[in-house]
Amino acid sequence: MSELDEEELKATRRLNGADILDELDEIKANEIIRTKEGKLYKIVSCTKDDFLCNELDKKSNSLILLSDMEIAKHSPNLIDLIEEGDYVNGYLVTDKYLFNGELPVLETGGLYANAKCLTNKDIRTIVTHEQFNSVAYKVEKMK
Repeated sequence: MSELDEEELKATRRLNGADILDELDEIKANEIIRTKEGKLYKIVSCTKDDFLCNELDKKSNSLILLSDMEIAKHSPNLIDLIEEGDYVNGYLVTDKYLFNGELPVLETGGLYANAKCLTNKDIRTIVTHEQFNSVAYKVEKMK
């Protein structure tokens, strides 16, 4: 079993969310953040503790101010913020890994159990599992 070099270790930690918010000063304008509620925003500008953002799925230019306490993850790459259980392009994300140790890949369950492997350039739509659960309608059994 070989040991990971420094770059592989960083990429693996980033992919698994282990380095999130280690240092808040690492968060920069134009990065994308995922809040604890599962919403995705692009940072327009930031100070040490506050971030002026646009919501990714909105076409309007309205801005929202978020504090560092609301952030779950951040990255310049959207694929880094996607988790198992999220829906990408209408498919449930079932796995996330680094192809050849460097290219982040999402695996989804497709129609007829055909899995699809998606990279950053393939992402068109995202529904986070938090967003999905917040609007899910639960049917109760009639007594």
